[in-house]
Amino acid sequence: MGLTRKRLLVAATEGTYGTSAVPIGTDAILVEDDLKISPLESTALERKVVQPYFGKRRQIVTKKHVKIEFSVELAGSGAAGDAPAVGRLLTACGFAETLVASTSATYAPISSNSATTSLSMAFHADGQKHLALGCRGNVKLTAKVNDIPKLQFEFMGIYSTPTDTNLPTPTYSNQAAPLEFSQSSTTGLTINGFTAGCLESFDFDLKNNVVYRELVGCTKQVRITDRSGEGKLMIEAPSIAAHNFFSDAENSALGAIGFTHGATAGNIVTVNIPNANLGAPSYGDSDGIMMLEIPFGMVPSASGNDELSLAFT
Repeated sequence: MGLTRKRLLVAATEGTYGTSAVPIGTDAILVEDDLKISPLESTALERKVVQPYFGKRRQIVTKKHVKIEFSVELAGSGAAGDAPAVGRLLTACGFAETLVASTSATYAPISSNSATTSLSMAFHADGQKHLALGCRGNVKLTAKVNDIPKLQFEFMGIYSTPTDTNLPTPTYSNQAAPLEFSQSSTTGLTINGFTAGCLESFDFDLKNNVVYRELVGCTKQVRITDRSGEGKLMIEAPSIAAHNFFSDAENSALGAIGFTHGATAGNIVTVNIPNANLGAPSYGDSDGIMMLEIPFGMVPSASGNDELSLAFT
């Protein structure tokens, strides 16, 4: 009898799309306890045959695929210039990776499936192995004061028949210990030129449109066909004189949003949204203090593919 507690996710970048990269214990991803799998997503086709009696008609299962969802702590690799463990997940969500030796690993979105990597992901559930091939997905960032910031992933992959397989021994590499989202570890906040904000929470959703395709004459595949990133943040409401966010919304202002999390080389992450389209603020409350919740869209410039960057330094 399998135990729910004994779960493991391993993921390896594929050299050829849909061909197993044979993920093993050294490819383990250190995930949160929200790890879950939909092991057989499909479309059921009911046969429309005539039968001279009551009863449900037999179904045929088609478009078989897998969904895997989990969160990963936002942290660097531990060494500046080395790709963090989360890097291979980001590149399978439509990001390009740029490495500068001993300096940085930067991730920015792209608009090409041929340039987007794919993953072979194995979900181990205490003796059962679910292998999903050609995985691509979407990512969200959530950060709240006095909690660990997290990247939330939802991947879709090509279904493989599960097998009885012993849990591999995991090795977790290139993931430094995370830091809490707080005044002491998060600096450089800017919101459309306003740098005196008191930030309580921040999140974004890349909002990739991820589809599973299975056409005659073509290989089974998962594609990213669009994205429309957006997010929101919560700050203490400043005076109108300090910064008028209502005016920003009224004028459909575009402005930079960003901050830096961490201070030790190898475990610093800078979030930069250079063209945030600020939406209408709404009032909230935190500990009896008036807050502003500000939505925003992540808009690319005329050159494209630059509405967001995550730099690990």
